[in-house]
Amino acid sequence: TQGVNDGFFDDPNRDNRPNIVHFALDTNPLGTGTDEGKTVLTVLPDGGAENHLTYTVPVRKGAVFSGVPLTSAPIDGIIYSIHGSTSLTASDIAVVERTTATDTASLPVLGDFDAAPGADYEYRTFRLITSASATQQGFMWIEIGAAP
Repeated sequence: TQGVNDGFFDDPNRDNRPNIVHFALDTNPLGTGTDEGKTVLTVLPDGGAENHLTYTVPVRKGAVFSGVPLTSAPIDGIIYSIHGSTSLTASDIAVVERTTATDTASLPVLGDFDAAPGADYEYRTFRLITSASATQQGFMWIEIGAAP
């Protein structure tokens, strides 16, 4: 029912992901708590001979990213931050948006929840600035926050 468990920080399916995360990443807040096949973490070449750890994730259409860590301007009440690390203890590797197109044809169709034609989300791919060969290990993750 409306008004029950529908706040940004409620967790109606108790998957330890509040509604804001499901909204930000186009997943079902009453689902199983998975990414529903909508995120891909892999190593890809980026316009040259070097391979980079990449992270493809759905974000709200039109999100604009900048800075370190790579952070979006507020969009639809949320802020995305993309982090890179060698140890998971700190965000210590810069992340940039991948400059070459990523094939997302095999990924699930993204949600369209308003009257405007087309999806309200878009797949974007980010990568660690250091090459996969330059780092023995690398990690990437997304942090979702509420816009002030």
